[in-house]
Amino acid sequence: IRVPSTFRMLRLLNAKSCERGKECFAYNLKQERACTLIGSYVRPFGMAICAFCMQALSTSLGTNTPTSLRNDQLCTHTNYLRLLVSFPQAEMATREKVGPMILLRHVKQIMHSYRESERKGILESTINSAREQAIGPEDEERAQRFVAAYKVAKSQNQYHHIAIARVEKARKVAAAAKRATRKKEVALPIFQKLQSHFSGFKYESLVLSCDWNSDTGLCTFRHWPS
Repeated sequence: IRVPSTFRMLRLLNAKSCERGKECFAYNLKQERACTLIGSYVRPFGMAICAFCMQALSTSLGTNTPTSLRNDQLCTHTNYLRLLVSFPQAEMATREKVGPMILLRHVKQIMHSYRESERKGILESTINSAREQAIGPEDEERAQRFVAAYKVAKSQNQYHHIAIARVEKARKVAAAAKRATRKKEVALPIFQKLQSHFSGFKYESLVLSCDWNSDTGLCTFRHWPS
């Protein structure tokens, strides 16, 4: 794909809805907003687009793609669907060229113009030519920084998720304690009212003997009435 600028990378990382805005194929006319993105970091073709736009903007090469056209550098969404973008794409706000450098028509033209034995070399030549035209020295340097940052993030990913799980567990524990405290604040005046009602009663201690549950904030009487 085309190497994103720094601001472009921030958009890809922080996007919550389809970046195509009003051009989104699932744009909600009543709420006036683009489709919400599913998944935090799913960015097909290097674009922050929804599944509806992904389907509309791309076409499948088919599951039986000739071996000669299978290339690790070829930008496809999944190995199974072999999706390729049909037309050049640009960011809506800045008009920065985005997405894959090799389009569906490039691959289809190679498929229909050359023999099986020639396709692999022609495809690699097309990809390298597109890279040379689209990526300059600054882009290469920025791409290396992105790759280095990705490797660091990948190595720390496990610890990141452990930390997130720890924070989430602490949040749930704190929320449960808050609910228990609130319930006890409601139940305690009722219990105190029972104490005043049974004050001086011969079996007061037996009737009111109970256990306060710290998890629920509720009182469980030890001797239920017969």
